[in-house]
Amino acid sequence: MKANKPLLSLMFSTSILLLMATNGFCAQSVSIDTGIKNSAAYFEQQLQKNITIAVINVGSDSLRLSEYIIDELSSYFINGKNFTVVDRRNPDAVQQEDNNLLSGEVSDRTAQSIGQRIGVQNVIFGNIQPFGNDYRLDLRALSVETGVVRGVYRQDIKSDNKLTALLSGNALLASGAWKNNWLYLGFRLGGGYLPAIANTNQSSSYSDFHAAFSVTGQITDLVGIQSGLIYSLDKEVKDGDLTEGLGHVSGSFYQNKLAIPLLASFSIRPQNFLFGGLGGIYFSFPIGNMNLSVSDTIVNAPQQYTYTPVSPGAGIVLGTYLGYHIGPGVLLLDLRYLQDLKGTEYEASAANTTRLWSMFEFSIGYEIGIFNKKEVSMKKK
Repeated sequence: MKANKPLLSLMFSTSILLLMATNGFCAQSVSIDTGIKNSAAYFEQQLQKNITIAVINVGSDSLRLSEYIIDELSSYFINGKNFTVVDRRNPDAVQQEDNNLLSGEVSDRTAQSIGQRIGVQNVIFGNIQPFGNDYRLDLRALSVETGVVRGVYRQDIKSDNKLTALLSGNALLASGAWKNNWLYLGFRLGGGYLPAIANTNQSSSYSDFHAAFSVTGQITDLVGIQSGLIYSLDKEVKDGDLTEGLGHVSGSFYQNKLAIPLLASFSIRPQNFLFGGLGGIYFSFPIGNMNLSVSDTIVNAPQQYTYTPVSPGAGIVLGTYLGYHIGPGVLLLDLRYLQDLKGTEYEASAANTTRLWSMFEFSIGYEIGIFNKKEVSMKKK
């Protein structure tokens, strides 16, 4: 028994080292996105910083699933800035093996050979296969120079709607597809209001109904440029005393307008949520004449006036929005404040006037993305 103690100690130490080498393994199943994110964090800890790496293969029963894992994992490494990441699909030397890489398992020797061809120091590869009621993601990092395994990550993946969609090749059902588009189209409906603000002896309140169509070009994952077309029916209610004791007057201005905004948008998309803000300028163009219905204590009878617009208005807008991924797009709640800096000018037989509008606007809408970044990138290659 005494003679076996060193052997038992060696076996115990080996087991501990093996467990440490595979500390990416977790029995609890997670979503595919969480599994990819955790694997990226694991390899960033295991591998030496400032080396060149490539994610060369994740074998599965679905080309879309394999590409999704490779692209997402590579994106995490690029954004983490700990490694220089080489795209394994670009070099001509490995194009002839590309289909085999994605459809089947790759041996350590093959992975090492590919890593040498594309000039990286470490390669990451593996597979995702059915495992009971779920799937098992199995990834490893291999030193190209020595052939030594630098780390192994294993994680059970939930068989949820997104994984099912990726396995079936249906991009619209994959909940991550809505996050990675070049262009977003949106439509929203809502209303606006600004309570009465005293101005000497008079006060004005503002309200509107609006419908908007928006187009957002996504420059980066965080920053975009938004424009579109907004129709609104505006109403201004005035109430107060006339000057020099001429009595009390109350009336309402009505105006149909089209506005064209030019905005910068900032957004983040954690999980199935969307949070963002926007700001910029807009130009407003009256549609038809502005009508004024007014009564006062002098005339003691309702009177109607018509004002003809002679120049458009312009102003600034600041806003925030939040959304939740439903279907192929996002259900949005939008809050904005608009303030005219240059009022719309009107002329009339009674008296010319310039109207400055301001408003808090709340609306609900839906936004859908087109031109998926990854699909466009794959077609170019």
